[in-house]
Amino acid sequence: MKFILKSLLSIVFLLSAIAKLWDFINTVSYFSKLLNIDFMMTKYIVAFFIFAELIIAFMVTFNYLIKTPVYKIVISFTIFFIFFNLYFLLKGYTNCGCFGTEFISSPVFSIIKNAALLFILYLLNNIYQSEKKRNISL
Repeated sequence: MKFILKSLLSIVFLLSAIAKLWDFINTVSYFSKLLNIDFMMTKYIVAFFIFAELIIAFMVTFNYLIKTPVYKIVISFTIFFIFFNLYFLLKGYTNCGCFGTEFISSPVFSIIKNAALLFILYLLNNIYQSEKKRNISL
């Protein structure tokens, strides 16, 4: 069960990063126009999020996510993006940009995806905590 949850979490973050990298310039241009931010500044912001998604994917894969404070940061980012997508939904945008501009996903899909990621994070945390308690009691 733990392997499946970790794999799902890693794959989502990895696919999101790869999709944004695949069409980087169009993704930066999309967010620049959408958020009304300078293109150069947007390029650094998008690059930061791509890098963060790659790091998170590898941390989940190699069991570092739950063992570090990064777990709380990932939960915070996920909650932030739920509200960010609610904003997109209320503004009537059709693409949230979660998977760049090549793979269009609606804000509703993204909210559901982020809620599912939060649930997976919750389950993984419970699994790790129960394993930790079991190891302490041995």
